[in-house]
Amino acid sequence: MILRCGILRCGGFVVLLAHMRAGSVRLKPGDDIKTGDEIGAVGNSGNTGEPHLHIHAQRPGPADAPLSGDGVPIRFGGRFTARNDVVTIGRPFGDQAD
Repeated sequence: MILRCGILRCGGFVVLLAHMRAGSVRLKPGDDIKTGDEIGAVGNSGNTGEPHLHIHAQRPGPADAPLSGDGVPIRFGGRFTARNDVVTIGRPFGDQAD
């Protein structure tokens, strides 16, 4: 399995974006981003039949295992998501189609 990912540092948290399209990430270490900035394209790495993005937020783990920190909730459009929720770009989270 190939897992293409990016790690964003946001305040005291780490946000992992996984399954990015190869060569599409537009950021380099140390870049600042703001809401609305395009950071890359969703890809189809892993064992799946369609492009998708995994997003995981956590407290930083120790230096020898940086992705082992405790997970923290994320909100989209002011709402918390649950596993396998679908969020469509350009539509409020509460107005998503099934």
